Amino acid sequence: MGRWTVYKVRSLHNGGAGQSLEKLGMVEAPSFNAARLLALAEYAHQADMDLPGRGITIVEACGQLAI
Repeated sequence: MGRWTVYKVRSLHNGGAGQSLEKLGMVEAPSFNAARLLALAEYAHQADMDLPGRGITIVEACGQLAI
């Protein structure tokens, strides 16, 4: 089982470059795909996914954040 950190993503279109990330929480799953499904099920309602440039992303975490 791996631990995955779930982030809310918002693209910065109005003059800013890149994206802003807001940590939503963690999920535990054996693989990236399983973690992605869990994250979508648990956090999609918080991520404004119906708006362009917004959604969620997950990053594997082992104690410290690993990208």
